[in-house]
Amino acid sequence: MKQTLIVTSVSPFFRRAGLRFTKQPTHLDASELTTEQITALKAEKNLMVREVQEEDTPPAPSMTDNKDGDSITVEQLIEAIAQLDPQNTAHYTGKGVPQLDALQAIVGSKVSAAQRDEAFVAFSEQQLQPVQQPQE
Repeated sequence: MKQTLIVTSVSPFFRRAGLRFTKQPTHLDASELTTEQITALKAEKNLMVREVQEEDTPPAPSMTDNKDGDSITVEQLIEAIAQLDPQNTAHYTGKGVPQLDALQAIVGSKVSAAQRDEAFVAFSEQQLQPVQQPQE
């Protein structure tokens, strides 16, 4: 497991500790930051910083049960998140995470905040992966 900081800017663009942030979550490996950088990020009122433990290798798609007992895969939620518009307040909250109502409308089932958060972390990681160029 590695310690990861998920940093989201309140404004469209914001710089702190030598790094640039947007309203889209940025995942930072805490081991690659200095103590001073971490302190500055956590103290900044224009940034939302969450600390999470993440596996070093991406987990396999999992089934997650909500309170109603419905099973929704993380992959289904990732696909639903990809259909949302981050600029649309009906799709994303002011904190930069998908609205539960918008996800529920797409998947046709109740979605918990925990399910949304798990899928959103995975979605955000996929967005940060470099695109592989075809080899000739």
